[in-house]
Amino acid sequence: EHNPFNPYLSFTISAAAGSGKTHQLSGSYLHLEAAGARPEGILCCTFTNKAAEEMKNRIIDNAFQLFTDPTTGQNFDRDMREWVEKTTVAAGKPRSATETARLILESSETVRVETIDAFFSSLARQYAPELGISPEATIADQLTVRELQQHAWHELNRNIYQNADLQKEFEDYLRLSKGRGAWLIRGYIEQLHRQRAELEAYDFTPDRALEKLKLPELSIETATRDFYREVIIALTNLLENPVFLPYQERFGGSLRTAIESLRHNRPLAEITAMLYQDKLLKKIDFGSYHCPDNFAISKQKLGRVDIKAHIDDLNEQLAAALRPYRQALLVPGYNHTITMLTTLYRHYADIYEGLKQRLKLLEFTDLGLAALRLWRDQRWSGIRFHLLSGIRHLLLDEFQDTSRLQWEVFRLLLGDALLAGESIFTDFSLFMVGDEKQSIYGFRNADYRVLDDAGRLVTRHPRVIGHPLNESFRSSTLILDFVNRVFGRLNKVHQEEVIPFQTHSRHPEAWPLNGGSINLYPPFCDRKEDEEGAAHYGLLDEAAFVANTISRLLEDPRPLIRTMENGSIVQRRVRPEDITVLYRKRKGVNLLLDGLCQRQIPVVRDDEGGFFQQPEIRDCLALVSLLADQGDELALLRLLRSPLSQLPATAFYELLEQRLTNHEGNLIDQYLAGSDDSSLAKALTATVIQNHGLPLGQRFALFLEITAAHRMYQTRADDQTPAANLDRFLSLLSNSGYRSAIEARTHLQKLSEADELSGSLGQRQNAVRLMTIHRAKGLQSEIIFFFNAGAKMRQDAGIIINRSSSRDRFPLLFLPRAKDDLPPVDFLEEMKAINQQESFREEIRVLYVALTRATQHLFITANTRKADEIPAVITIMEQA
Repeated sequence: EHNPFNPYLSFTISAAAGSGKTHQLSGSYLHLEAAGARPEGILCCTFTNKAAEEMKNRIIDNAFQLFTDPTTGQNFDRDMREWVEKTTVAAGKPRSATETARLILESSETVRVETIDAFFSSLARQYAPELGISPEATIADQLTVRELQQHAWHELNRNIYQNADLQKEFEDYLRLSKGRGAWLIRGYIEQLHRQRAELEAYDFTPDRALEKLKLPELSIETATRDFYREVIIALTNLLENPVFLPYQERFGGSLRTAIESLRHNRPLAEITAMLYQDKLLKKIDFGSYHCPDNFAISKQKLGRVDIKAHIDDLNEQLAAALRPYRQALLVPGYNHTITMLTTLYRHYADIYEGLKQRLKLLEFTDLGLAALRLWRDQRWSGIRFHLLSGIRHLLLDEFQDTSRLQWEVFRLLLGDALLAGESIFTDFSLFMVGDEKQSIYGFRNADYRVLDDAGRLVTRHPRVIGHPLNESFRSSTLILDFVNRVFGRLNKVHQEEVIPFQTHSRHPEAWPLNGGSINLYPPFCDRKEDEEGAAHYGLLDEAAFVANTISRLLEDPRPLIRTMENGSIVQRRVRPEDITVLYRKRKGVNLLLDGLCQRQIPVVRDDEGGFFQQPEIRDCLALVSLLADQGDELALLRLLRSPLSQLPATAFYELLEQRLTNHEGNLIDQYLAGSDDSSLAKALTATVIQNHGLPLGQRFALFLEITAAHRMYQTRADDQTPAANLDRFLSLLSNSGYRSAIEARTHLQKLSEADELSGSLGQRQNAVRLMTIHRAKGLQSEIIFFFNAGAKMRQDAGIIINRSSSRDRFPLLFLPRAKDDLPPVDFLEEMKAINQQESFREEIRVLYVALTRATQHLFITANTRKADEIPAVITIMEQA
């Protein structure tokens, strides 16, 4: 009855790695169709184009099996009969397996499997007038976004120096931050603007969120008086203590003078300088913010043992007294910096959003905000009703990677459809799949807490059932036992839930997969050869070791791989395609790549994207778009900021400003009219403006020749890849028989999208694969090498979303990028500790994803500078 395939119930599935998540989703889709759902009434949302394509293919493959396999069809019909008899929902006679399969196969084009961004985009396009979105708006690519940010920053600087008060605040900050302030502030502002949509989900605007970071200000006079009183008590205590008697003659006078100065409220810097001169105080640094970093009595000249213990007690008292005094001095400057940042942000946001509006550009963030406004605004209840009438069944995949903004949209949708008491949508169903342990995209705003929040919310409905899947079809019993040992004890050791983990096991219906191996090696340490004096770094040794190990595996005649082929279990030798090398960071990967190539091992690096994702090919696509439409301004902007352009940055922004004020004609005409005699200007004139009668391939070849593109894209003398890519693209244009540039643009765009799906179009598949752990998510391999396993994840800096339980108090964390970036108030240390805790949790989740990609063999290596500096994740695995 509680089988997740039951179409008359709703489910939230917590699916561990390898537990058949895609199988569950595709099976649920088929059973919903059998229960009477229309294909256009089922919406399946996932996170990447690749995942969406795989899901759609799996649904169609399962429908084909249902149509052709009598046993599968009989079991399907039996289950549907049992479920319809027990359901309390009004339901008609279910479709048979054959009818269901035929309906899906005949209407495969209407199967709705799309990314969340695509779903939000369709909402924004469909209701553009209501949302104030131009129907002509296009999505800005990353290069265009960077140019918009640059232009907005230039405009902001101009505004700063036209406003005397703002200029003074900004220059004061520059002095305090020793000249680093300009790029620091710019980084914070751009970060904050990127987070605006996530903050909206918390009902915050960026400036209101910044306001939450302000601290209550204490009276400096009161804090000074209290601190001076405590220092007087401590120094008097020392002076009158019998153990100080041997030092009275030498230091008593200085102490009495200092006490008297404190009573008369003399400046602290004057008093500390006097005591430090007599070696009675430890050195004190007042820093950029003129605030003492410590106030401690020195034991350097007080050598007797009996007095040292007494001084330690006094220093503890002084440290406790110094803290509120420091806060009173620092908090006003800290709050002032937050206020200045808020003011600058408002100016920047107005400039940036105005620029986007004039250029009719959107970002993916805008699509999410549009969807959120559509569901939040009570004026549009009719629109929401219309939307829900078309979505009768919602399937959500990889929900652990959802951002807070995306969840807020779905939360409101589900509130209308599922949780609104006596809902008119009685036949609405939800199928939500995710795994908090695999939430590793925090840098893309994924919030691992969303899955738990969503589960607790929707399971309040009596027809929504929580269902765990912890049985793996992927990994061997040996691998699963190791995973259980590593993660099963973490929460107990750390006395908190670092990762929500339940014991994993091999699925009883999976084919038997025993044996295999787990190989955890001691970290390779940096060392120095005495005889030659040359340094040998652990990373170099580790790369050589992994390359040698892979070579030995490929040469080993033993049948180390157990696999299922044509319905039978076979054992065979290792092949290159059986091996995948995973890594957190790219550092050292080129060393490993060189080592494998030297040993003539076929290898492909999957983290560099496919052919159409390379920068020189993206520029080629921009040229084709410009050949098809001279008015394509985004294509021209990309070329103007490419290595082919010799246009100075100032001239680029002047051109952009002219375009914003003068909309007549095309941007390319304005550029060429004011251009110097650059090679790019000549090439655009010869190919875009003139020579329309030449075949497309010849026009493109002429462009490459005039711009010397093969040389301009070559970043290293020995790197021939860009030149080879340009030649390949030219061959594609010349040999495809395109009748027009418009036809070429349409076809190449489809190829580019297919390349993005595959990630490695045209690359060798019978090769060892190298990829980041994040890219490997959803994949599996018979042999996994976890390379440089001890590499720490990049530490967050700047302004980031607070995903901890304290987010209601302050939705942002402010993590200074430099020491003197902000006055060092204690609150910064609190935020730093929160971030370190959250980073550790994400690091553990990344480790889980890495280990659970392996089906049979796991090799784990690491390196370190010193033998006693064992990385934390290595220690965790050693203990397992």
